[in-house]
Amino acid sequence: MNIRLRLTPQTIIKGLFVLLMLLEINSVFFRAANYNFYISELVCVCVVILMVTNKIKLKSNILVFVIIYMVLALLYMLNAVGSDSFVSYSVKFLIFLPMMVLYFSTDVNRGVEFTKYFADIVVILAFLSLCCYFLSYFINPLGYFTVDWGGTRDYGNYLFFFDGQKQEIAGNYYARNIGIFCEAPMYAFALSLALCAKLFFYEDTKKQSILILCATILTTFSTTGIAVMVGLVLLRYYLGDLTLDGNGEVYRKRRNSSLKYVLSFIGLIVAAIIVYNIFNFKISTGRSYMIRLDDYSAAFKAWLSSPIWGVGYNNFEAIRTNMADWRLSWYTNQGFSNAVSHILATMGAFGFLMYVLGFWGGIRGSIKHNIPYMAIQLIVLIALLCVTVVPMQLFVLQYTAYGLSNIFASSPNLQ
Repeated sequence: MNIRLRLTPQTIIKGLFVLLMLLEINSVFFRAANYNFYISELVCVCVVILMVTNKIKLKSNILVFVIIYMVLALLYMLNAVGSDSFVSYSVKFLIFLPMMVLYFSTDVNRGVEFTKYFADIVVILAFLSLCCYFLSYFINPLGYFTVDWGGTRDYGNYLFFFDGQKQEIAGNYYARNIGIFCEAPMYAFALSLALCAKLFFYEDTKKQSILILCATILTTFSTTGIAVMVGLVLLRYYLGDLTLDGNGEVYRKRRNSSLKYVLSFIGLIVAAIIVYNIFNFKISTGRSYMIRLDDYSAAFKAWLSSPIWGVGYNNFEAIRTNMADWRLSWYTNQGFSNAVSHILATMGAFGFLMYVLGFWGGIRGSIKHNIPYMAIQLIVLIALLCVTVVPMQLFVLQYTAYGLSNIFASSPNLQ
């Protein structure tokens, strides 16, 4: 897998920080029914340690921004945060987000560094989950882990793979590789972003890592994951005459090849056919497509009832009451499928504009600071947020903070 581990106090803390953020993306440990691992709180502890050990120097313009942000965040808390969500909101928006803005503001390249850490950790977990996934067809689980996800359920425990979802194919049911997550779309979310990093963040493409990630995405049976995987691989091939320089910083052109464009076009057609067939298969075997459309409709209706502050932080019940009658009356799946409309409905224009500003600042700043591959990562993240419900996860807020810091930061201090 070509992953080099250099253990120092700094790398250990950074690796732990990224691992904990990964676990917070609705892993079975974050959603454990019988235990509280305090994952979000531990992430904040890691941030404090990183800020102290790196001796972060606060700039006046950043301090002014953070002060204004804190005033607005407290105002939102008074208007839209219930007592049952006070701790969650405080950890995420009053502690984590402003601290990450301060951390990134002195060196925007730290966002690239954390993305690479994330990709390396996901590759390791993907390899381990593949091994455990195939072993699950031959051995019994080591035990069961109770998860609170759409109700309390027991998942078969295979250490790095939890047997909690099935996929019907031709009348037979096969386990979906959800890794350590509650469902396949969450795992596909992490795998897709790791694949993007491995394809674009390195001068030499890590072929073993790419193969591991692609194989794992296929075992999730996630339409979104497979579509993103195909698109990223094609994009990387299409940009094959572009590479990173020795510092992993700037793209450099090689000679063009007309054959490349022909093969890319053919590959795009083949990929479109494959994704279309998978999409039709999903529609014919369930109501996934209709549910996703209804999620957007329900969230938009909820937002209209309170456009400024939203219906309330974590107030999913307000969205649920706006779902279609057929879904409320007899269909059991009343979960949610996308972060974008969830943010709009629950945090209103106030919260939605904060995310928009963060992602816009991240893409603009990445291009300005000659880190175009970070812009690609952010665009892929935005696309995934449209079909995955990870609205207030720390992993997403990290990129929001990265973008906000880019608006004020100077050129990155590349090491």
